[in-house]
Amino acid sequence: MPRQLTKIDALFVEGPDDGAVVNAFVKKLTGIDLATSRLVRTKDDGGGDSWALREFDQYIRERKEGRVGVIVDRDGVDNDKWPAVRERLLALGGAADGPVATGAIVDGRCGIWMWPDNISHGDLENFLAGILPASALMAYSTEVCGTAKETHGAEYDLADSVKLH
Repeated sequence: MPRQLTKIDALFVEGPDDGAVVNAFVKKLTGIDLATSRLVRTKDDGGGDSWALREFDQYIRERKEGRVGVIVDRDGVDNDKWPAVRERLLALGGAADGPVATGAIVDGRCGIWMWPDNISHGDLENFLAGILPASALMAYSTEVCGTAKETHGAEYDLADSVKLH
């Protein structure tokens, strides 16, 4: 039976795809199945970074206890989320010298993390390759990501699934 998380109330992410990645990582690395709880919260139609950050802020305002986190994409210079993250870290009393790969936890209650750059091909894929073992599935996903970024700006397209056959 998987372990259960305690003392964590909510983790907001930009969309269902990010939620699926978080669920898979945590289950793979810890055996904890987040998919069975309401811990990871997304907006079904892909709420984006502004939705995730707004929900994170509202959660902090409305609930004075409990632990909460948010994960947003780092993205590129034309859509850099660091200013919004820095603003929240400073408002919470945390350090905001620059994005940190390990994220930031303020007062043991609020956590903010940023995914690697998902605009330039290679950054997110290298991040995944660093924590997951090499496999045919990883090779396939790297190829699909490259094709998706080259042909239609990084959005996954079901047409790429023909590579499975």
